[in-house]
Amino acid sequence: MNADLMNLDDLVELVDRVEHARGQALAIGESSAVKAAFHAAGSISLGHPYTYGVDADRFCTLLATTNPALAEQFRTHRAAAQSLGPAP
Repeated sequence: MNADLMNLDDLVELVDRVEHARGQALAIGESSAVKAAFHAAGSISLGHPYTYGVDADRFCTLLATTNPALAEQFRTHRAAAQSLGPAP
């Protein structure tokens, strides 16, 4: 994972980490919020967000507008991912 940018592969890895830690998959509403935040962050990030990535902090900030608890889980697991390597 890049320290500043998060691409689709990073997002999938992060979702895996959150789900693994919780012991359950994201609920439908949660996954919709994650998708919406990623797309919104991409629309105001670089010209090609799915290739280069979106600003990770912006993604978490946007996710927090609809689900603050989930955004905090993503922040926590993103920080861990940057120091630990690939998801289990």
